[in-house]
Amino acid sequence: MQENATRCVIDIDAGSEAADEERVALARRLRSELRKLGDIEDIQSPVAAAPPGSKSSGIDLQTIIITLAASGGVLTTLIASVQSWVSRRERVSVTLEIGGGQAHNNGCLFRCGTSVSR
Repeated sequence: MQENATRCVIDIDAGSEAADEERVALARRLRSELRKLGDIEDIQSPVAAAPPGSKSSGIDLQTIIITLAASGGVLTTLIASVQSWVSRRERVSVTLEIGGGQAHNNGCLFRCGTSVSR
């Protein structure tokens, strides 16, 4: 990772009623959209605890780790892209941690979501 790179973590919450397939599809769509942005150095899914009986580690498919090659304007573009993506979906919320989120003074935490009233 470059010295001036910024690390962002995006957690996607499709709600408790969403099927696993829907959660995976949402994460794939968001990853695909984010890959179109400039100055993205890397997009990953973090390793998660494997299900019992599994022979390998799991992958957290609802979390996306992004490394930005630069901050500045690309950060604004990333936030706008995530907001736009969320606004086109029902009952989806996203938490975007930038530069360490709440754990560091220089980080910030951004949340957006949509919901449907019944």
